[in-house]
Amino acid sequence: ARALAPSATVRQAVDVAFAMPFSRTRLPRGRTHIGINVSGLLFNSGYEGRNSFGLSIDYPVFIRSLLERLTADDRFQIHLIAHVNSENIPADDDGRVADLLAFEFPKTVRVPDFADPVEAKGFISGLDALVAARMHACIAAYSCGVATIPVAYSRKFAGLFGGALRYPHMVPVTGMTTAEAVDYVIDRLAHREALAADITTGLRAVESLLDGYVDTLAEAMSAATQKS
Repeated sequence: ARALAPSATVRQAVDVAFAMPFSRTRLPRGRTHIGINVSGLLFNSGYEGRNSFGLSIDYPVFIRSLLERLTADDRFQIHLIAHVNSENIPADDDGRVADLLAFEFPKTVRVPDFADPVEAKGFISGLDALVAARMHACIAAYSCGVATIPVAYSRKFAGLFGGALRYPHMVPVTGMTTAEAVDYVIDRLAHREALAADITTGLRAVESLLDGYVDTLAEAMSAATQKS
């Protein structure tokens, strides 16, 4: 950014979705509640249907293998979550894929589509863990302190969690086979406390970055008011 605009003021912030308010959902105790957010975009291999994001894993096989492993364990209740709904672009719609997988894996719970982002974050906040391929679903979980396992599909996605937040618990865009990715997620779910501890540390960085963002807005608004 500085190379492109040497005279500009450049400050790093973080997605304001981290600060989105929510009311925490209370799910029944007795089982571990794991949310699986399946990206319709990745499940359909991108808009053009040919792995346009360059993933090293076979995403549909990864999801089905993960659900087979998790639904075989009665300690878990698996919730299928649609975070992006798109009536006009079927390839980008999480809901269609969630419906398909709910039929294939009847032990899962298909969570009804959310009315808005606040409702989505409120439900996600009640989970014990979330495996998600939508960045804002991961942000919702992370900002609520829920053990989060992102399935990154882009430099932006990986850069937020692995870079700005220094959060290592993710399936990367490349570098894992499908089987390795499934084993990795199962292992991370077994160590949810470690993930939650790293999130607690990361949220301090988030708070600082958001404070800087608010300060910058305040300065801009003050300057605009003085000019008017």
